[in-house]
Amino acid sequence: MMKKVITAGLVLACSVAIADERPADHMYPETIDGLVINTFILPTLDNEQDRLIEVLVSTTIETKDTCNNMNLPAAQQRHSLEGWGYSYYIVRADNGVISTMMGCDNEETVEREVFAPRGELLNYNSKIPLVIYSTENVTIDYRVWAPVE
Repeated sequence: MMKKVITAGLVLACSVAIADERPADHMYPETIDGLVINTFILPTLDNEQDRLIEVLVSTTIETKDTCNNMNLPAAQQRHSLEGWGYSYYIVRADNGVISTMMGCDNEETVEREVFAPRGELLNYNSKIPLVIYSTENVTIDYRVWAPVE
C-alpha cells in the first residue's frame, strides 16, 4: 500500500514538473491569420483586483512632419480560447497613420512613435498570460493602472 502512495506521489510530482516546463502560452495557437503572437507574463501583485491593464499599440515611422498630431488606427478585439475559456486579443493596424493637416517647415527626417487610441482596460490577472495577436508593423506593450492610495 505504501509503495502505491509513493508511486502516485512521484507520478504527480513528475507531471507537475513537466507542466511547468511548457511555455505559459502553450494552449494558444502560434499564429492566427498571419498575425504575430505577443505574450506577457504579468508579475504577481498585491490587490490585483484593484488594478487594470492598458494595452499600448504603437509604430515607429520616419517623417518630416513634426507639427501635426498623428494617430495609429487600430482595432482591439477580445476572443475566447476554445476549450479553455481564456481571453486573447487581436489588434490590427494595417492602414498606416492618420494625421492633422497643418503645414510644417521641417526639412529633416525624424523618427516618430505613433500610438493607437486607448482601447478597453483589461482586468489584471497574473495567473494566466496576457496574449495579444498583432500585425507585424506594430509594437505591443502594456501599462498597469492602480488606484492612488
